[in-house]
Amino acid sequence: MDRANAMFDSIDTDKSGTIEPAELIMHFLSLGQEHDTVSRMFTVLDTNKDGSISREEFVDGFDKLQALDKLAADQRAKRRAEGRDVDLRLDVVHGLEAHDFTDLWHEKLAAHLAGTREWAFKEIFAWLDATSDAAQLFWLMGGGGVGKSVLTAELLHRAYRSNRVVAWHFCRHDNPQQSSPDALLRSLAAMLCARLPGYKQALSEVSAELLKSTDPKELFAALFTAPLQKVKDPETPSLIILDALDELPKQGQKPLLSVIAAQLSTLPKWLRLFVTSREEPQIKVALARFKPKELRADEAKNRADVEVRYPGSTACFATPIDTMALLTMTIVTMVMLTMDIRTVALPTKLYWLYRLCFYLQWLY
Repeated sequence: MDRANAMFDSIDTDKSGTIEPAELIMHFLSLGQEHDTVSRMFTVLDTNKDGSISREEFVDGFDKLQALDKLAADQRAKRRAEGRDVDLRLDVVHGLEAHDFTDLWHEKLAAHLAGTREWAFKEIFAWLDATSDAAQLFWLMGGGGVGKSVLTAELLHRAYRSNRVVAWHFCRHDNPQQSSPDALLRSLAAMLCARLPGYKQALSEVSAELLKSTDPKELFAALFTAPLQKVKDPETPSLIILDALDELPKQGQKPLLSVIAAQLSTLPKWLRLFVTSREEPQIKVALARFKPKELRADEAKNRADVEVRYPGSTACFATPIDTMALLTMTIVTMVMLTMDIRTVALPTKLYWLYRLCFYLQWLY
C-alpha cells in the first residue's frame, strides 16, 4: 500500500487529490509505455467512470495496474524478438552517411493498430511482387493526419523483416537540412551500400567529386543510374521508401520531384519506389504521369478498420447526430489535430470523446 500511495503522489502532479487523464499519460509515457496501454490503465483504475482516479481507486486497482505493466513489458519483449525494435543506424560508406530514423520509426510503428490497413499492405506487396511490367512507383496520397506515416512505418517493418527494403527516408518539415535533395539522395545511397549486394562495389567507381555534387539531376545519375546498372538483378524486386514528400523543403521539393519523375525509368525495373504525400498541387504536377492511391477517412475500408479495433462502433455513424454532439466532436477533433495530449489537460467530460478521436486519428 505504501508503494501504491507513493506512486499516486508522484503521478498527481497538481496535488489535487485525484489523477487526471493527462497526468497518468504524462507519467507512463515518460516510462516508455504506449498510448494504448495507458488508456487501458485509466479504464481499469477509474472504476466509477467519473473521468478521474481517486486515491482509493488507485490503491484498490494497484495490483491490476502492475499486471498491465508486466503485460506491456512482455509485449515490448515480443516486439524486440520480432524485430520491431530494430536499430536502423548504418555505417558511413564512401563518405556517405545514412540518416538515422530509428526513433521516429519506433514512434510511428507503435501507433499502428494490429489488424488494420491489411487491405493496403496486400495491395502494396502485390505491386512489389508483380512482374517487370508493373509501375516502378506506388504513390499513396492522403490528407494530413490520415495515418500515412504510421502505415509507412509498418510497411518498413514488414519489408525490412523480409529483406525487401533497401533504403528509406522520412521527410520532416522540422529538419529541412536532412531532407534537402542532395542530403536525401546521399542518405539513400549509403543505405543501398549496406543493404543491396553489389552496389557498394559499383559505387566505388564513381568519383569523389560527383559524390559531393549538390545538383539533384547530376547526383541522381551518379549515385543511382550508373551504379545500379552494374548490380546483379535480385531474385525479387527491391523497395525504396520515401514518406511525406510534402514535408520536403519547398525550395528543394520541385527539383527533387522533377528528377524522380524524369529519371526513375533509367533505373532497373526490379527497383521499386513507394512514396507518400498530401494532395498538394506542386506534387501532383510533378508526379502527373503516376496515378496516386488515395487514403481517405470516409472509405468503407477505413470503417472496416475501425471495426477491427472497436467492434460495433461504426454503427453510430448510421444514426443521426444532434447538432450539439456534432459541434462537440468538431471542437475536440480540432484540439486533437493541433495539440499534444501529453501537454494539455482537457476538461474531464471531453476526455473520453477526445480519446476516441485520438485513436481514430492514429488509425486513419
